Amino acid sequence: MMKLKRNDELIPKRLKKLREEKGWSQTQAGEAIGAGRGAWQQWELRKRTPSDTALIAASYIFNVSLPVWMTNRLHKA
Repeated sequence: MMKLKRNDELIPKRLKKLREEKGWSQTQAGEAIGAGRGAWQQWELRKRTPSDTALIAASYIFNVSLPVWMTNRLHKA
């Protein structure tokens, strides 16, 4: 069984891309997962790293599989 590791370099880019594809502001995206604009902005700017729980919530609202945060491929669920 292969273990996947979070790609913390890729996560900010992926969060921004998915948010923009949905046409949402940082405030809308943050509120959708219960984090708020400040946290979302810091994630996109690489000032903070989202928790695993936040990434699971983001996977749900953006309809992507969890490996999207760990690989270079965008997997739509």
